[in-house]
Amino acid sequence: MSSAQFSSASQHSPPAQSTRGALLQDPTGLLEDWDPRALFPAPADLEFGHRTYGGPSRITLSWDALLQAQGHLRQAGTVLQSQLTSVRRSIAATAGVSVPPLDWRVPGFLARLGALLPTLTLMDQGLQSIITAVDRSDQAYRNAETTLHRWILILQRHSEFGTVMEHVAHPEGDKSLAYDSTATWVTLVVPETIKLSTLHPRARAVVESLELLARNEPFTRIELDRHTQVLETVPEHTFNHAGTSSYSGFLEQMQQVPQQGDLAVTRTTSEHGEAYYIVHIAGLDLDGVNPETGRGYRSLADAVTNDSEHMHRMVEQALEAAGAQEGDTIALSGYSMGGLHAMNLAANSQLRSRYTVTALNTVAAPATNRRIPSETTSTHYFDGRDPVPQTLGEFHTLAPERMVVHYEHHDREATVQSVFGSAHAYTHNLDAISRLESEPEAFTSQENAHLSEFNDLYAGEAETWVFSTEWEANESPQILMPREWQSMQDAIPLIDLVRDVAEDFEDSGPLVDVPSELRSAESEPPAGQKSHGRRR
Repeated sequence: MSSAQFSSASQHSPPAQSTRGALLQDPTGLLEDWDPRALFPAPADLEFGHRTYGGPSRITLSWDALLQAQGHLRQAGTVLQSQLTSVRRSIAATAGVSVPPLDWRVPGFLARLGALLPTLTLMDQGLQSIITAVDRSDQAYRNAETTLHRWILILQRHSEFGTVMEHVAHPEGDKSLAYDSTATWVTLVVPETIKLSTLHPRARAVVESLELLARNEPFTRIELDRHTQVLETVPEHTFNHAGTSSYSGFLEQMQQVPQQGDLAVTRTTSEHGEAYYIVHIAGLDLDGVNPETGRGYRSLADAVTNDSEHMHRMVEQALEAAGAQEGDTIALSGYSMGGLHAMNLAANSQLRSRYTVTALNTVAAPATNRRIPSETTSTHYFDGRDPVPQTLGEFHTLAPERMVVHYEHHDREATVQSVFGSAHAYTHNLDAISRLESEPEAFTSQENAHLSEFNDLYAGEAETWVFSTEWEANESPQILMPREWQSMQDAIPLIDLVRDVAEDFEDSGPLVDVPSELRSAESEPPAGQKSHGRRR
């Protein structure tokens, strides 16, 4: 953890003129000009502050080295298991052979192989135990890391409760600050309260079942199977601009993307003539109740539950239309839901096999503990009073090549334009990032080197193509509804979907823990009654 400390200090208004002194000097003027608001000045603004997490810190480098060692152990385990298999086959091949060996030393060699087998088996078990222990330690550390960061945000929101109440009560108070802070506090506290409730076995069973249902939401899978996202390969809009080697400069140009389409591809050229491509994906656009809009609820479902498979096709088609060639260097950027898509794409093996994904930047995107390959430098920007990054109940998995920039930006002029609050607004985050990049000491030299992996691609002359998408009915869906069945073969995909969900619930254990004495009583039928077993 590094960077600047948060400051909760306030900028106080200048003290009002002494009422007694004013009466002695000019009682008549006081009565005519006196403003009662002077006794109750407007609440103070909260100062700007920021923190960074991850990046090339001592902790992340240590964990990265441990995970790399684990990878080598996995390779050693694979080699050892292959050797074990070979030894067992050699022993089995000579067992029971009645023909005398060709050399008198063969029996001794086989005896030594037999003696080596237990040693190799123990070594294999030891390696697997070490690998499992590292996995469990890493998972425990990541869970603790997520919980710690979420509680830090909860305490920060709690510490400003008094100031928030002042803004609520005062006529000139900033109501958007109150909304943002309260919405974020609720978004953080409710999941943590649910986690505490899982200490009780029955509550834990209910929560785990609900999580399974959310991960295997059948209606979402059916909806995405029966619809497909389509890209209009002719750009809706193109424009030229000058790269500024800054992320705020890039975001300022991308402000017009949501008005023109759904995603944009920007091409720049290096000093040596090498072409770079930066893909930017805009945020959620519900567009009333229109389900066909490209950035509507289907795109959100694609990002949350489908690893952005539909968006992956859109991005590849847009890159092709912009002239990108296989092996070219690309970077990914996204705001809000677009940031979630960008994270999924950065981990997409098909996209990575076709292009060199060198950098990833997200703004106000839901935090996720999904790992990003170490070849990609990742940076995630968010405001601490924005509830959206907390909606999934996770935190970005930190690594030497992955950094989180958390800022607190209070803008008194902001207004709440959506249910997500003013701190989630695109312009709000753009202002905060611009302010950070304008402060020379906002980041350390190592952090600046990390940020430059993306920023350096946005330099020189730039050309941007904006593409639009929409959702259309899939002409040949795999999952058919009962009214569409023409034979029992058509019912198999839907039956398999229901079976998958049911098996996940079964694997998670019973919804309510049954006492062992009741369980044994259930397994033993009353005298004279046959047990029919469990029907499947």
